[in-house]
Amino acid sequence: MIVHPASRSSAGGDKKALGIYVRDVLCLYSAMREPRSLTVSEVVDGCAPPNDELRTTWLRRLRDWSSVGLLDVYARHREGSGRHRLYARDAVYVAAVLLRMADLGVPIGTLTPIARLIQKPNRTNLEQAFRRFWSDVKKIAGEPHAPPAYLAIRQVPSEEKTYYRYGREPIAIVDDAAWVIINLTAVFVAIR
Repeated sequence: MIVHPASRSSAGGDKKALGIYVRDVLCLYSAMREPRSLTVSEVVDGCAPPNDELRTTWLRRLRDWSSVGLLDVYARHREGSGRHRLYARDAVYVAAVLLRMADLGVPIGTLTPIARLIQKPNRTNLEQAFRRFWSDVKKIAGEPHAPPAYLAIRQVPSEEKTYYRYGREPIAIVDDAAWVIINLTAVFVAIR
């Protein structure tokens, strides 16, 4: 379960139905609906690992995480004897944050609700506000003088909950618990 501190509780259809009959328009529609997908190696390279050793670790982590559903797979493609997972371009942002948190020692049990919050937020006001914040940070991260944006998380094992805070100002931690804080703007600027 994932909890925001303020809470403390826990287009589809076929193309004919859309009235699109002109072949060129159908092709344009298909191109808009199916963005170029990335391999696991391309996702890791997009996350900008600082060295080759960490790149190897991140590749292994992403493969493992995809197997357990931590990182959303856009499509699966079978070619030869192996299994190839393909990811949407947005997976780079999610992976970049989760990989850096894992490097700081955050366990998969804590990362799982954060991954869900980022990729599939519930329709609660708090989670939709986080979704808007995440999208906003992605949009302006590459701009000169983009303001910093932070995400902080902590797990309370006895409660089986993961708490999170986010904002544009440095996050003040007023309790004695251990929090992991990531500067999202800095992470997103590094993405290739």
